[in-house]
Amino acid sequence: MHCFLRQLLTVAFVGVLLLAGQAQAADKPKLSLEEQEALALKIFQDLGKVPEGKLDVFNHFYREVIEKCPDTERAEISYWRLSNLLIMGYDPPRRKEAIELLEQFLVRYPASKGVGHVKSRLLRLYEDTGDYCKATKLYKEIIPNIPDPPDRKGLSYWVLYAEALEKCGQKEEARKWYEKVLKAAKDPESMSAMIAKDGLSRLNK
Repeated sequence: MHCFLRQLLTVAFVGVLLLAGQAQAADKPKLSLEEQEALALKIFQDLGKVPEGKLDVFNHFYREVIEKCPDTERAEISYWRLSNLLIMGYDPPRRKEAIELLEQFLVRYPASKGVGHVKSRLLRLYEDTGDYCKATKLYKEIIPNIPDPPDRKGLSYWVLYAEALEKCGQKEEARKWYEKVLKAAKDPESMSAMIAKDGLSRLNK
């Protein structure tokens, strides 16, 4: 009985400590931009001393810049480098963590020059993890910026959008985009045109 009570008290005490720590962190004032720049620079200098292969150390430092120096350019760089680490450094890749990270980037830095690269990487991650419905939502943000008729790269976005729609269950919308790809394709034997033909063949079964 005494052991049980002791365990309960220990759990309660740890909970109080955690809450106190969270409250203290919440009360801590945000660093000024100058302080953020100085801290981010120091962390990047420390990163340069980390031996190759120390993935968790790199992970920690990049997250520290993201959390403590969010208004700096190095924070944006840290998002991208950390996503590289999560996808290409770890085995198996930590794709879900990378998705959460890059989604946070888009919320925090909607006007960043890196938004296009981040969206492209997110699309690949959504498709790699089978989340085609999320992919379609992101394609809807990208597609309006593609000229109509599209160039070769734009056409590849169209057909990838059609595939994502099909895999998300939006078959009629997928059909529409496959047909648009075939109509816009200058070469009927191009990769995009062939994918569109295959897509329509599946939908017509």
